Amino acid sequence: MRIRILFYLATLLLLLPAHAQEPALLRIQGIGNASLSLSAADFRKLKRQSIEDKRTVTRGGESRETVTRYGGVLLADVLEHAGMGKLEPHAQRRSAIFAIASDGYQAAFSWGEVFNSDAGARILIADERDGKPLPADQGPLSIVVFSDQRFGPRHVKWLTQLKVVTGTAP
Repeated sequence: MRIRILFYLATLLLLLPAHAQEPALLRIQGIGNASLSLSAADFRKLKRQSIEDKRTVTRGGESRETVTRYGGVLLADVLEHAGMGKLEPHAQRRSAIFAIASDGYQAAFSWGEVFNSDAGARILIADERDGKPLPADQGPLSIVVFSDQRFGPRHVKWLTQLKVVTGTAP
């Protein structure tokens, strides 16, 4: 019986297309008419950045400095790859970017913050921490905002989607 099952499994593997597409790691919507899906391989081909995060941690009256190095792609670079620069300039300036996690958690960024301030150079879509893939509790991708005063509110773990919304103020 085991041999028969192994035979069927081996046959199924041979019948699967050799070029089966890698599943989407990140979906980007709202830029143009179509959405863009990036696989892990697509994401690794983008311009990589490394940002060092230094923090002072105080516990029990003792302070010590921690250093964590994150690797990934700047949010601005991912959005440019998706075609953000092809939007009409005024539409770009009126846009907001929502980073959405698999559990529904969201954080928002403005176009000006990402593309027209120093903060944009410190908003990273990370896939590595200290040279290793992100731990399971962070997901394959996380947004890490090093320019925020408080680390956490816009740290989006398990990032799965970027949604660009353009419009006018009410």
